[in-house]
Amino acid sequence: MTYHHLPEEQPDVIGRNSVDGRLWVIALQGDVDPETVDEVEEAVDLAMTASGAALLTFDLSGLRYCDSSLLNLLLRAARSQEVVLAGENTFMQRVLEVTGTGDLFTRVTTLEAAHTLSGR
Repeated sequence: MTYHHLPEEQPDVIGRNSVDGRLWVIALQGDVDPETVDEVEEAVDLAMTASGAALLTFDLSGLRYCDSSLLNLLLRAARSQEVVLAGENTFMQRVLEVTGTGDLFTRVTTLEAAHTLSGR
């Protein structure tokens, strides 16, 4: 009988949380709400303490839903360092428009565009 060790389970809302060149990328997926935002907060805390000069980047392309809990977390992170929101996401776009907070973040359409920013 062969046993396979499964990799450590990633939280459902975090698809990726790692350094990618000069970016620290947190790829969000699914729904981020009060029940799941703590998982994102842990990822942000890790990024803020471990990333050094990496540009904190959220890949929103897999985000299906979010509420003010995610927006509040992004705003807190943006007080400490530049936060990049990457990926086309109409839901997040609407949240930023309604709250008038869109100008507080650097927004790009793709993760590749965020890599261009990291070279400035």
